[in-house]
Formats: sequence, structure tokens, C-alpha cells
Amino acid sequence: MNSFRKNSVIMIFLTTLSSAINYLCQVALGHVMTVSSFGVINSLFSLILVLSVPGTSINMLTAKRVAQESADCKPSEHTIQTMIRLGLRIGALLVLCTVLFSMPGGTMLHAHPVMLILTGIAVATGIFPYIISGAMAGRGAFLAAGLFSLIVPVCKTFGVMGAMFLPSELAQQVMVMMAITAGNLLAIFLCRRILWPKDRSTPAKAEKEKSVLDGPTLWVMLANFIYLIFGNGDVFLVTLFLGSEQSGIYSASMLFGRILYFFTTALVSVLLPYVSRAASKDGAPDRVFKGAVLMTLAVCIVCFIPINLFPEAIITLVYGARYLPAVAFVPYSCLAAALVSLLNLELNYFIGIGAEKRITCHLAIALLCMVIGLGLFHQTVQQILLVLIVVLLGIFLAELPACLRQRRAL
Repeated sequence: MNSFRKNSVIMIFLTTLSSAINYLCQVALGHVMTVSSFGVINSLFSLILVLSVPGTSINMLTAKRVAQESADCKPSEHTIQTMIRLGLRIGALLVLCTVLFSMPGGTMLHAHPVMLILTGIAVATGIFPYIISGAMAGRGAFLAAGLFSLIVPVCKTFGVMGAMFLPSELAQQVMVMMAITAGNLLAIFLCRRILWPKDRSTPAKAEKEKSVLDGPTLWVMLANFIYLIFGNGDVFLVTLFLGSEQSGIYSASMLFGRILYFFTTALVSVLLPYVSRAASKDGAPDRVFKGAVLMTLAVCIVCFIPINLFPEAIITLVYGARYLPAVAFVPYSCLAAALVSLLNLELNYFIGIGAEKRITCHLAIALLCMVIGLGLFHQTVQQILLVLIVVLLGIFLAELPACLRQRRAL
């Protein structure tokens, strides 16, 4: 448990630094872009996260398998090479799909079709940094994983700086998206020896590769997809029902909740390998989960009290007076972010103990409830967020007892 706390602090510090860079980029974009364009680019950022389901799933699987192989003193090269082959296929498919659906997707998100294609390329190139970070976390190299997480945000910063000097909204959006892709490529180049070591063994046989596409893998991908709808669907829903202008206003309040989202993203990168190791050795993974929940709740208190006490002053200071309507959304977005972050802990916990099917089925039921609720209530941002909050609270409380007592795979 002490090792978990130590590595958590390392990852949280470095990932918080990464998140701070991302946050400053968002603030800069809010000043550089129009409110409508700001809403569009945030919709595309959310689309990246949703389309990154294969990447995040591969990251989880890599971290879990490498952690188990490290615990058993086995080599992990086969796992990494298998994930690379899977990533290449999924990446090519994602780019093809975004090209084919760029016109209708652009219409729905009020974005130029070119931006949908660039988003697909950014997602495809981002799969391989996910493999690298998963391998680092699985091997316990949390300091390296934290430093690695800084590469893309730094490149994104240069993209935002370049966008400041461009005259058109489309050119600004293109610049930022290309910077994200450049960051992915730079990350791959710098850590290429993790993906392709000089002394790698002979490529695995085809029959062994099939094991990565087994039932648990597909359950993990589906669970991640549904979770990311909960975690990032708010921007899509506001854009879809209320337009890009309202989405831009909402994005200003949403970013404060993202502080906690970034925190738990760092935390689960440590949580999953520890839970996997504990479960494989008949340990007590629920103790690690309890520690992660307490950390998350502490960050909730520290981060959300100031923004909820002084929302007008903080939003005016950060974004300017034109985003003041976002004040009305702050309490809702903070509560939704807290519940999404806690659900992220539960998701990674169940994946770590091998209960992917259980959490996926329950998430699917929750998603159906959200769809029904949004069909009835979607006239305002507050209604959309209230539906999301009620569903998130329900699924979190439903899964919590099992997380607190579970000590082995279901």
C-alpha cells in the first residue's frame, strides 16, 4: 500500500503537470477563438477521447498483462508486439471510418469535414503512445510514464501558440489538431525501443495473436466505450441539442471539472497494475481501491470548493466576461465530473480483477437509462447534466459494495 501511495504521488504530480499544460492550452483557445469555434474544438477533443476507446483499452490490457508477466518474471515482448499489430489494424480502420463519415459527422458537430479526418489521424497515431505508457506502468516505471505524458501537451502548446497568428477559425482548428498528431509521432519516436527493442524475439505465431482478441478484450473495449460516452458525451449532447454557441459556453464550466478527471486518469494508471498484481496473487485489491477513492474525494474538496464559492470571479479571470453565462453550469459540471471520476476507479478495479463482463453489462444498462432520460429532458444544459448525474450516481452506488468487499475475480 505504501508503494501504491508513493507511485501514485509520482504519477499524479507529473500527470497534473501535463494536465496543467492542457488546461492552459484550453484557456488560451478560449481567448483566441470565438465562442462557437471554442465549442467546436472542444467537441472534437471529446470525439478524440471517445474514438480512443481502442487505445485506452489496449493501454489497460498492456498494463494488466505486463504487470502480471513482471510479477511472474516472464518477458513481455510478445504482449507488446501483439498490441502493436492490433493497434495498426484499428488505427487504419479509424482513419477510414472518419474519412467516410466526415461529412455527416461534421454537420452534427458543426465542424468542417477536414477536421473530422484530422481527428481520426490524431486518434490513430495516439494508439501507440497508449501502448508505450501501458508497458511502462505494467513494469512499474511510473516516473518514466509520467514524464512521457508531457510530450503531447507540450506539442499541443506550440500548436495553440501558432493558432494565435492565424486569421481563420478553420486554420486555427487545423493547427491545433496537427500539433496533437505531431506530439503522438514525437512520443513514438522518442520511446521507439519500447515498441521495437533491438533484441526482440521472433514474431509470435498467428494462433497466439488471437488471444488478444478474446472475450475479455472485447468486454474491456465495450466498457471503455460506454464509460467515455459518460465521461465526454456531455459536450456532444450540448452541441447536438443546443448548438455550438451553447457548447462553447458550457466548455468554460466543464474544464474546471476536468481537473478531477485528469487526476483520476493519473491515479488509475497506477491502480490497474496494482489491482492486477494483487488479484493474481490472491491479495487484497479492495484496499488499493479504497485508497484511490479517498484520494479522489480529497481532490474533489480541494478543487471544487473555490470554483463553486467564487464562480463569477474565477470564470471572468480565466476566460473573460463573455463566458459568464457558464456560471450557472458550474455546480452541475463539478458533480458530474466527480461521479465520472469515481466511476473510472470502479471500471479499472473490475478490469483489474477480471470482472470485465460484469461492469460492461451494468454500464450498458446505465447507458440505456441515460438515453431514455435524455429523450425526455434535453431542453437546457441543466436538464442534460441532471440526467447524466442521476445515472452516474446510480451506477456508482450500485457497484460500490462489490468494490469494497471483492478480493478476487468474479
